[in-house]
Amino acid sequence: VERPISLEARDLVGLAYTWLNELVARIDLGEAIVDVWVEAIEGTDGGPVALRAVLTTASFRDRRVRRRESVQSATYHGLEISQRSGGGWRLTAYLDV
Repeated sequence: VERPISLEARDLVGLAYTWLNELVARIDLGEAIVDVWVEAIEGTDGGPVALRAVLTTASFRDRRVRRRESVQSATYHGLEISQRSGGGWRLTAYLDV
C-alpha cells in the first residue's frame, strides 16, 4: 500500500526526528515499510523545513514480512543531518529499542 507523507518542523534536526518517529509509528500500527521514496525536502536554509515522501507498506500479517526488534522511538541524542556534496543527505541517529 502506498502512503503519502507530509511533515514539517522548525529545522532539519527536528524534521529528521519527526520523520524517524513517523516510521516508528507506522510500524507500531502493524505496517512494515518495504520502500521509501523521498520526493522533496524544502526550506533547508535555516528556517522551517518540510518533507514529502511516499511509503510503501505491507502488513506484518503477510507471511513475506516479519518483525525484528521493536523500536520505541527516535532520540535527539547524537541526531545529525547534513547535505552531501554530491547530492543527497546523510542522517545519523540513535533509536531506543
